[in-house]
Amino acid sequence: MTLEEILASPTREEVFAFLRNDVARSYRIDVESDSTIRADLTRNQENMTRFMQATSGYLAAVGPAVQAGILPPNAAVEIFTAFARNFKLGKQAEDALDKLGEEAEAKSKEPPKPSPEEKKGQMEMAIKAAEAQVKQQQAQADAAIKQQQAQMDAQAKAAEHEMKLQEMQVGLQVKMQEIKLKQEELMMKEREMQITAQSKAQQAEMDMAVKMRSAQTDMVVQGQKARVDMAMMEEKARQQRAQAASRPKGKTS
Repeated sequence: MTLEEILASPTREEVFAFLRNDVARSYRIDVESDSTIRADLTRNQENMTRFMQATSGYLAAVGPAVQAGILPPNAAVEIFTAFARNFKLGKQAEDALDKLGEEAEAKSKEPPKPSPEEKKGQMEMAIKAAEAQVKQQQAQADAAIKQQQAQMDAQAKAAEHEMKLQEMQVGLQVKMQEIKLKQEELMMKEREMQITAQSKAQQAEMDMAVKMRSAQTDMVVQGQKARVDMAMMEEKARQQRAQAASRPKGKTS
């Protein structure tokens, strides 16, 4: 149920329930007119101005005593909160003053600050501890650098060994390729020699066949010539016989 619903027609139980509600109790209703608000603002401003002036004067008067150790800081804060409450600064300022007083009381319960000699000793110890830490860090960094350098050297050696192996493999492959090329070259030369020998044998066979063919042709021509000569001689003999037969008997040429 909302506030508007309760105010519209509240019952006794609703009013008491509303008053027992912690959330509702945190609200405050302030009914003021414009003139009242302006007057309050003017008074608040004047009050704040007086408070600031009084605070400046108080700090100027009390500050040196606190720095000199004559007046404890928590006592100075308590005095300040006591006179500040007279200005009616409002709830927020009251809460801030309470918090300031609590912090001052808490600081007063803290152990006393060390003397200059103790501060010097503590500073020297801190410097030595820092130097020791720096040396330790430097040693760790040097060890890490050495370890990294050793790893880099090992990697470089491994890479060099791997490169040499690759070079050997490449060299072996090149040699094997050269041997293969030489074998192919020898096979080509052998093939050329075989082809040349075959060509020469074929040429010799062709030359022999040509010679034999030429000899056969000469023999045929000579035989034909001999037959022609024989035929001519026979024809001549026949003509002579015919002439001799046609002559008168008893006459000689």
